[in-house]
Amino acid sequence: MNDQEKKDIRETIKMLTQLNKESLLLAKQSVNTIWAMERLQDKQAG
Repeated sequence: MNDQEKKDIRETIKMLTQLNKESLLLAKQSVNTIWAMERLQDKQAG
C-alpha cells in the first residue's frame, strides 16, 4: 500500500467518523422531538 492509498484511507475514516457523529446528533434530535410531542399530547389529554 503506497502513501497516497494510506492518505485516502485516513481521509475516508475521517469522513465516516464525521458522518457518524452527525447521524448520532440527528437521532438525538429526533428522540427529543418525539419526546416533546408525547408530552404535548399528554398535556392536551389532561
